[in-house]
Amino acid sequence: MPISLSEKEKEQEYLDIVMRALLARIDEAKASLESKKSEVIELNKTMMEDIGNDVSSLGKFVDAYSYLTEIGSRAGVMRNSELEFSRLDAMRNSPYFARMDFSTGGSTMKVYIGTGSLMNPETLDFYVFDWRSPIAGMYYDFETGAAEYVSPGGVVKGEITKKRQFKIWKGEILAAYDTSVAIGDEMLFDALSKSADSKMQSIVCTIQREQNRIIRNKSARCLVAFGPAGSGKTSVAMQRAAFFLYAYRDEITSSNIMIFSPNSVFGDYISDVLPLLGEENVKSVTLSDFANSLFEGRYNFGSASSLLEFAVEPSGIRERSARLKLSETLRRALTERIEFLTGNAPHFPDMVYDGKVIMSSEEMTKLYTKDFSYLSIQGRLNKLYLRVSVFAKDVYKKKMARAAQELDMEEDGANERLVRLRWNIREEHKAFMHYAERTLSADPEVIYLDVLEKLDKDVWRYTKENLAASSPEAEDAAPLLYLLSSTREIKNEIRFLIVDEAQDYTPLAFDAIKNCFKKASVTILGDTNQAVNPLSGLVTAEEIAKIFPGSEIVKLEKSYRNTAQISEFCSRILGIENSNYMKRDGEKVTMSRLHTEEDYYKALILESVRLREKGMTSAVIFPTERECDSLYEKYGRAAGLGLVTGEDREFKAGNVIIPAYMAKGLEFDAVLLPYKSYEREELKHVLYTAATRALHILRLFRY
Repeated sequence: MPISLSEKEKEQEYLDIVMRALLARIDEAKASLESKKSEVIELNKTMMEDIGNDVSSLGKFVDAYSYLTEIGSRAGVMRNSELEFSRLDAMRNSPYFARMDFSTGGSTMKVYIGTGSLMNPETLDFYVFDWRSPIAGMYYDFETGAAEYVSPGGVVKGEITKKRQFKIWKGEILAAYDTSVAIGDEMLFDALSKSADSKMQSIVCTIQREQNRIIRNKSARCLVAFGPAGSGKTSVAMQRAAFFLYAYRDEITSSNIMIFSPNSVFGDYISDVLPLLGEENVKSVTLSDFANSLFEGRYNFGSASSLLEFAVEPSGIRERSARLKLSETLRRALTERIEFLTGNAPHFPDMVYDGKVIMSSEEMTKLYTKDFSYLSIQGRLNKLYLRVSVFAKDVYKKKMARAAQELDMEEDGANERLVRLRWNIREEHKAFMHYAERTLSADPEVIYLDVLEKLDKDVWRYTKENLAASSPEAEDAAPLLYLLSSTREIKNEIRFLIVDEAQDYTPLAFDAIKNCFKKASVTILGDTNQAVNPLSGLVTAEEIAKIFPGSEIVKLEKSYRNTAQISEFCSRILGIENSNYMKRDGEKVTMSRLHTEEDYYKALILESVRLREKGMTSAVIFPTERECDSLYEKYGRAAGLGLVTGEDREFKAGNVIIPAYMAKGLEFDAVLLPYKSYEREELKHVLYTAATRALHILRLFRY
């Protein structure tokens, strides 16, 4: 309930104190940052004056190295100053959003909670506690009454006697409520009733208990969290990344966290969350992007968007190929091949060089299966190649020495014949080493094609052509990534991996992810009901947990995004019972019936324009990009609407036309659905995904 006027005045007095302290710290941080920048600039200038571009002498080289080392060190300090300034500046408009009174040991502590911490430099008391701190965690996990938290010194038990929430803007308390629960309905309804922002925002003010337990979980090696549309999965993922950066701030930086996102637009959509909390952004990649990076330019995998576009309207060899590559059949075949290569040696030919066996098949088999068995498949082959190269080098040197001895150097043209002979010997040696390298290599492409040839020769031919052109499809990324990571060690610096929209990954993709990030703590979030690829099966949390032994499964039960009317409609699409949603009342979901196709298209555009004039964001969501392009070219461009496609790298806010698979994870004030395009039964999950993007208004159109 709202606090009294006298209480509000007291709270405003405290806020004034905090604002003065905060603004002073911001000024200090800004001055410190400018000083650090000046130091780096001056040192660069001094280096150029002292050395310039001349590093020809050893002395100059040593001096340049010293300068660069010092510049790097100072640049690191400058970056820390930048982060501190960003963290404080992010608090400027709203330094905190909650207060909790905690009594323990006969004393009561007022704990104000914000997006970052602020300390009194003289008393070392906290004006504001970071929401990620252990003591602040009680605010989310406990109602008023008995509570506890884990401090560095152990468990601290006590009682929460007051919980208060604030709406603050530019140093003024606009509203304040007392509540006994984690987040009072007033604040939650206020947050949910707002219009959609151009980018995802932080949810630290409205984190629910079930969400907080996922965000702060430090014990699970793999945490699998599934929940319905609007349950805050993506928001939880971002807050979890922020929590890691806080909890392990002495051990990691943003470079040690990676997020797998469904597309580049989604990656851009979430890009503001961490900076709003004063943290550096973490790397967001798609599975195809990640595969491209590991294969170092050998391939250019198609995007997941291209696969999902095709999956809605499949046909021909591409459909046949995609179904096989997304199937359990291929997964079993590839797994069996890797298991065989792990326990058994490939068929090695004798290594014959200059007419002699320098390493026999039997010897290589023994080394592979016994002596080198502790290594990866490619690691064993590398060891064999090294031995072969040593033996070959010895023969090569002897052959080169013999060449001069076997010629009569007194004859005319002897020198020229010697040069040609030695050139031939070198070329023969190069050819042999190339042969040895190919023979002693677990090339993922070779293994992949060999397995495909045995399963389906048409798919094999189709895939072989694509690989030869360095343009494999998106569905080739997971199999090839699995083979690459199963045959050699994949090294990276990732400590925490977050996979969003997990329902669109195959089990084979998760096999590959597990192999690539063996040292990382993994968080996987998804919703089976939002699977938008009709060609693949529905992956469940339980199936994922089997891939990652020791996984902890958490269910997010409640949906917060949609109004009650939209939630009920979306539940009917899939025939599911869903009464667990925020009871936020809104407009009735409507269906408009038009007489002609032209009227149908025009109605979608006119409604989008009308919503724009009211200051509301909207999305016309078709199943495919082809349909989006058609509407955009006919009427959308002239109406000033945006078009989002699989080629886009940035999120286009406002009023857009967008395919369903690109709208995943996004939200809009209103969603306009061309219902005629979704009438096929196999598209019901696509329809559900599109409909649940609506915050306040959902309208359907057909003819």
